[in-house]
Amino acid sequence: MTFPDILKRSWHNLGRAKVRVGLTAAALAIGGATMMLALAITEGVQNTIQKGFGDFKNNYVSVRGFVTENTSETGVQTTEEAAEASESARSKSLGAEDVNKFKAISGVNEVLPLSYYSFKEVQINGKNYKAPSVYPLTPLDDLLDLAAGKREDLKGDTIIVPERYVKQAGVDNSQDFIGKKMTFLNPAQRATFFSPAIPEVKREFTVVGVTKSSEESGDADFENAYLSPETLSQLAQAEQGDNEKVSYNQILLLTNESQTESIKEALKDQGYEATTREDNVGKALEAVGAIRVFLLVFAAIAIFTAIFGVINTQLMSVLERTREIGIMKALGLSRTGVLLMFSIEAGLIGLIGSIAGTLLAIPFALLMSSMGGEMEFTIPITIPNFLIVVVVLVVVAMLSGLLPARRASKLDPVEALRNE
Repeated sequence: MTFPDILKRSWHNLGRAKVRVGLTAAALAIGGATMMLALAITEGVQNTIQKGFGDFKNNYVSVRGFVTENTSETGVQTTEEAAEASESARSKSLGAEDVNKFKAISGVNEVLPLSYYSFKEVQINGKNYKAPSVYPLTPLDDLLDLAAGKREDLKGDTIIVPERYVKQAGVDNSQDFIGKKMTFLNPAQRATFFSPAIPEVKREFTVVGVTKSSEESGDADFENAYLSPETLSQLAQAEQGDNEKVSYNQILLLTNESQTESIKEALKDQGYEATTREDNVGKALEAVGAIRVFLLVFAAIAIFTAIFGVINTQLMSVLERTREIGIMKALGLSRTGVLLMFSIEAGLIGLIGSIAGTLLAIPFALLMSSMGGEMEFTIPITIPNFLIVVVVLVVVAMLSGLLPARRASKLDPVEALRNE
């Protein structure tokens, strides 16, 4: 009997026990669907993370302050030593001298000192509203959601605002809002026992850009306005007081990609708290990896349970077809041929289960993708992932059917023909 004949015979034999084969394939399909969703969800999350970071380049070092020094020989500090080290790190601040030091480092193309400042209110048509969060716009921000204006115009007393504030002003076309004035402010605060009086801060900015807003009002807290780093630093410095030393919340070093890691390590050796884009993406992807493992464990449990179904189905098939096996062996079918026939049958059950599992996973993937909203989060059912599920389930099914297949191949033709 040739291999095509064995393959055709195996497929025909599956049809003789449709219910039993269908239930076994259904059990494998549940495991396959879980496995497919695990692979698709984590791939979707990875794509979203990479998209959020834009065109991935490990081309900057972020310095946010100084590390807490541990001078203990064993690394175990007393509570007093730990408190002193923490206070020492907090007392230091990034300043102009650090900026100058970083500019002298080989491989650093640009140094951006960043400070942060927030407004509580914004005036629109004579009424005060909650102001959006304000962030400095750096070369690392791609602003793909810019609906109107140019990012290059952001300098001095100019600002880029979310589209929802344009609509609040009664303007439908974002382009028509370019060049308009907006007033941001922080109300004055009276002196209290714990803090001195704070005068009102009022600043007028010219709109040079508008970013797209989602249709969900609840997303307003996640949409930002942008000022130039220099303007934000001036606001933060004015809040600290003119007589105080200039300090920054963060300093960005734009680097040659090939030297980023070495620059980071050199800064860490000097006592700075330094991270790179690769560090930030790596932490996010580690979390994704943990989710993948968690989901694949569930898939493995489902597949492990289905293994017993495959074994039971094939054992029942061997018992029911004992005389048939004896006749085929009497006609010249070798032990290898019998073993191959039952192994192929088990593999076909795995193939059916994998296809059914993929079809089962598709509506769940579409449903979860539709819940992504403005994040454009998708759960892709890809051909590589499909092939992984097919290979895993077919191999598992064939290995599970190996014991019944060996039993069938060892049957004595004479004894098998006597079986009723």
